[in-house]
Amino acid sequence: MLLKINNKKLNVKDIKTNSKKVKSGDLFIAYRGVNIDSHQFISEAIENGAKYVIGEISREKIADQFPPNFNLNNYIKVSNPRKTWTELEAQKYNNPEKKLKIIGITGADGKTTTVHLIYNVLKTAGKKTEMISTLGATLKAIEINTGTHVTTPTPDVLFKILSQMVNAGTEYVVMEITSIALLQKRVFKIPLIVAGITNITHEHYDAHGNYESLVKAKSKIFSMTESIFLNKTTKGYKDVIKNLPKGKNVIEVNDTDFNSQNLDKNFRDKFPGKYNIDNAKLAYSICKFLKIPKNKIIEGLNTTVPPAGRFQKIQNKFGINVVVDFAHTPNALRQLLETVNKQKSKKAQIITVFGLAGERDTKKRSQMGKVAECFSNFVIVTSNNSRSENPFKIALDIIANNPYDKFIIDQKRKRAIETALNLANKGDWVLILGKGHEIIDDQDNGKFTDVDYVFNALKKYESKRKP
Repeated sequence: MLLKINNKKLNVKDIKTNSKKVKSGDLFIAYRGVNIDSHQFISEAIENGAKYVIGEISREKIADQFPPNFNLNNYIKVSNPRKTWTELEAQKYNNPEKKLKIIGITGADGKTTTVHLIYNVLKTAGKKTEMISTLGATLKAIEINTGTHVTTPTPDVLFKILSQMVNAGTEYVVMEITSIALLQKRVFKIPLIVAGITNITHEHYDAHGNYESLVKAKSKIFSMTESIFLNKTTKGYKDVIKNLPKGKNVIEVNDTDFNSQNLDKNFRDKFPGKYNIDNAKLAYSICKFLKIPKNKIIEGLNTTVPPAGRFQKIQNKFGINVVVDFAHTPNALRQLLETVNKQKSKKAQIITVFGLAGERDTKKRSQMGKVAECFSNFVIVTSNNSRSENPFKIALDIIANNPYDKFIIDQKRKRAIETALNLANKGDWVLILGKGHEIIDDQDNGKFTDVDYVFNALKKYESKRKP
């Protein structure tokens, strides 16, 4: 394939960022990551056949990476290799982003639900529509796995999917865009016909450092579109509006035209809480902007199937309200627990099971412990991909500065869920949070989801409980 960079034409076989996967004739792109600087793998990439190398460090500083037989003119220094990666992947797939009407949704919480709502409205209105979300991508009703813990795919995956959508005759694409994707320039090439921000609250401080940097990262979506929807009643509105460039068409979501009474009981059962009304309001406003008839918007909202792992109720014979949800930020946890507290009977207990990831935002740990303790009768702190961190330390961080009498620590997630169900009686609520739809690689039990764990636990206790 022929690629252009800095007015130079490169004839390469493929683009790689993993030195181990490089083959003869490939282009290797090196960049500084959060934990690893891949410039140290340039020599391996060349040994495996890299014809060209792109990096952000001058070749004099990494001279030891170039073997004698490598043409040094084939090392190209750029200011931002991640940005270059995006540009080249777009070229590779003939710029599919220019042939689609793409809608972008960013924010801390509610992105996945909002994307699914817009997607279903557009499908209801007869539009050829696909989506890219935390759950993966769709292509003619087929689900495409975009990777574990991935919301906005990396450029190699993203532009391939967009190209497939173009070839399938897609008109609209509704896409989740994370602050990480904006920061890493994964999507800067993509022109959005319209965008929306759900809210901005504490998330990904491991990548952004602080709230101000997070807001700046989210605000980068302004450069991708001329029209953007903001809800002034949601968190972060006043902060993000300060970063608005001149000439942008900001449309404030309001209640003038949207009437939540048009959302039927079925919708409210599937999407409970004020936060889901806000998601529906944003979806409604964007679809109205796209000139979808009001009756089709309401129909599409009411018939949307909730994304897996989003307030997913698990039916059972015992009258226990079991919910699996992805809530993994302080704001999402508070909103979900406040919603359940409003729904539950006075005597019903709330038993919350959750854990937090290792090597990620440590600042939110005690915050989430406090929220869980405040709105729950019992909290079981368990594992959630501790990576190289000590899982018990993560648990102690969560319960720090909170009264210990409400907390149980059990690092075996399967057993923690079983314990929660064992503590519950008819009418109680068991909330299993933080993983949602995600597959858990359980060393003892294989690959499971929280829903799998719940079903197994219910079977296990069926003989012990009388429905």
